[in-house]
Amino acid sequence: MSTPARFSDGQYKNWLKCSLSLNIMKKALHDYTDNEVKKLHCDITQKVSSIPCASSTGNHCGSCSSKNIRLTGNPRKWFITCKNNICDKWLQQILAVHDNPHNLSINWTNADISKWPIDRYQVAKIFMPKGQDKTVKMPDDLDAPAILSLFKYCNWFRKDLPNTQIISDVSNGQLYIVFE
Repeated sequence: MSTPARFSDGQYKNWLKCSLSLNIMKKALHDYTDNEVKKLHCDITQKVSSIPCASSTGNHCGSCSSKNIRLTGNPRKWFITCKNNICDKWLQQILAVHDNPHNLSINWTNADISKWPIDRYQVAKIFMPKGQDKTVKMPDDLDAPAILSLFKYCNWFRKDLPNTQIISDVSNGQLYIVFE
């Protein structure tokens, strides 16, 4: 299909509009997302280590990986055995703010869990869809669906976004436009 023909194709125009709107939304949410992820990380740091966030030395495990996380018991519960006694505390705090902590589809492989204490986006990616690159360091590195998933599945954002159905509606509405 030639370029002029593409721009007269209704489906292509819908796809283009959706892509542009998702990009605009992502950019508009950049500062908010980054600030809230910083606050969440600081809150977890303080709960896990009793050290004020600003003075944290960044102790991290260095030996655990997502392969160490297991789901056991009845009711189902995630656990990790961390020889440094660091990642297990972080896991419990992350699950405490997860919308569905018993979810079998939590994407542990998105993150380098040994870096949870020193890299806030390794924590944030736990709430995102599968496939988030381990090098993500800021909202610019994320796509719009990843940010929407973070808002939807992380209870930290409930103070500003109490109705997660709105997030689902926005996300699903955008996808509907693309595939309409």
